Amino acid sequence: MIMLKFLGYSPMHLSQWLKILESRPSEFKLFGEAFPHRLKEVLETFWRIWGDRRVYISRSPGRVNVFGRHMDYMGGWVNSMAIEHDVITVVEPRRDYIVNLFNVDKKYSRKSFNILEELPEKPLLSLEEWDQWTSRRGKELLEKGVKTGWEEYVKGLYIYLWCKLGGDIDLKGANILVSGNIPPARGLSSSSALVVSLSLALWKIYNIEMPLDEFIETVGYSEWFRLTRGGVGDHAAMFFARRGKISHIGFHPLDINKIKYSAFPDEYKVIVIDSGYLRPQTREARNYLRVTAAEYRLSLIYVKSIHPEYAEKLMWLRDLNPRTLGISLQDFYRIILEIPLRISRDDLLEVGEEYSEELHTIFSNHIPPKEGYKLRSRCLFGVSEAERAILFPRYLETGEMNNILRLIEVSHDGDRVSKFDEDGERVEWDPEYSCHDAYIKSLIKNLNSDDPLKVEAAQLHWVPGSYERSIPPIDYLCDMISYRLKGSAAAQLMGAGLGGNVLAIVHKDKVKKVEEVVNEYSEKFDVKTNILLYTPGEGAALL
Repeated sequence: MIMLKFLGYSPMHLSQWLKILESRPSEFKLFGEAFPHRLKEVLETFWRIWGDRRVYISRSPGRVNVFGRHMDYMGGWVNSMAIEHDVITVVEPRRDYIVNLFNVDKKYSRKSFNILEELPEKPLLSLEEWDQWTSRRGKELLEKGVKTGWEEYVKGLYIYLWCKLGGDIDLKGANILVSGNIPPARGLSSSSALVVSLSLALWKIYNIEMPLDEFIETVGYSEWFRLTRGGVGDHAAMFFARRGKISHIGFHPLDINKIKYSAFPDEYKVIVIDSGYLRPQTREARNYLRVTAAEYRLSLIYVKSIHPEYAEKLMWLRDLNPRTLGISLQDFYRIILEIPLRISRDDLLEVGEEYSEELHTIFSNHIPPKEGYKLRSRCLFGVSEAERAILFPRYLETGEMNNILRLIEVSHDGDRVSKFDEDGERVEWDPEYSCHDAYIKSLIKNLNSDDPLKVEAAQLHWVPGSYERSIPPIDYLCDMISYRLKGSAAAQLMGAGLGGNVLAIVHKDKVKKVEEVVNEYSEKFDVKTNILLYTPGEGAALL
């Protein structure tokens, strides 16, 4: 049975913690060679601020989603591993309702809030209620021009825990010190590591009695307080990571007893490359991320509206596949052809009249795109990526690294916004090439072919779709890695997109070659980059 990891020390006074660290440093090296020294510095910082207090200590790693992009919140699978970079939280419970937050990183200012002033009038027991309430709250803050900060992650966790426990828990305040060394906005889930780490302390402090899978979903969906609409893939990966393993995790429901682990081959390395481009923290960028996420949900509503006979089977976008619908792949592609490439809000409301309340909720957290919603393109990426994520561990287990690398390239084709030739020159590229009528009709034709190669090429997992979360420099880097290391490496965008990191799977003998490509990229775009080689690390723990 999969369980949370507790070392059994919390709570203790800081003076006791420091003695344990001094006498048993090797015990804490489970989380990395440098972890004991870093933890000592964090404890000394807490002591300087609040004194020798009795505290709970927890940590959560960052995570690398090795494969399965942008789909966990719509029921897809992820294939993840933990890294040694992490977030440490030191928590001292208070008797009142004030939460004081202090971050070792001075970029994040000191924050304080009263829990009672943040709670809704009554517990929001369903995810739909949480969705609607956080959307209304976010819209009100937006209209008032209120700026929020990193404390929102902590507020969301406290509030949603209170809601899910039916308001029957008297959540008190705390003095909380946070120390993280996970690079932010780079696809390594630094914000999720914060809420996972803190949640372990709260679990222990309040003896929370909740099924583990439900607790993890609560922690994950608490981030919706920030108006993101992500899933719980990052959080589950952090809780259940195992050293040396890739975790294959499915969602909706999250069944922790069905988590599978695959050994990553010794001949290959997972490399995380800093592209040198941070995701823009602008209103336009945030809106674009919300729009693309919304287009998943809107496409599902559209299909349910035009095919009510399938509505009961379509809870999440991952359910939109030939197996679930009980139809051939040819007929599945015909359904995809019925989804418009562009559609307005008014037309969506007309087609999806039965789902008008849900549509208005989705509309409430973003500004509509001027050209209309790209339903077919986003839908096709999502359903094909869900298939690719299922195949990924199978190829790992059978050692088909050629297909692993090909999956990565096809997945990035669904994210890319540009294309470069072998000389590094930008060439014409239509991100939605695989979404047009003619292309999809050619897939249907090839499925009826006597040529097994044509039939294989027409399978859903080899169709990229179009999600368009990449940027041209990242596309260039991925292309150059593919050209220069053909058959030995493949690379794709990591994280939410619009900047951040690039993930590459590379044969160990070709790591130097990747470094050469990255250096050339750095010179071409005049950006600072770095390369990190990660091995699968240990998951989250209460110390």
